[in-house]
Amino acid sequence: NTALKIRETMNGEIYVSGLSSQEVSSMSDVGRLMEEAAGRRVTAATQMNAVSSRSHAICTLHVSGILSNDSTKFASKLTLVDLAGSERSKKTGA
Repeated sequence: NTALKIRETMNGEIYVSGLSSQEVSSMSDVGRLMEEAAGRRVTAATQMNAVSSRSHAICTLHVSGILSNDSTKFASKLTLVDLAGSERSKKTGA
């Protein structure tokens, strides 16, 4: 496991160095990448949860397209964040 470095650009944008970007064209492509990423996450058993995530996950989707009814172009950004298990360590034994 390599520690990822969080950086900030001169204009205040946050990014993680060393990450890759994947272009997709279908929901099945997104699903495949999400499953691949889930398989790389670190998990461990706790007293409260048999499979508790021990790592954070961030997925940013940049969506763009053209509306069919009037040819309006659109673009949007959706960021999904899943934080590592948040159980209280006293209760979980983590």
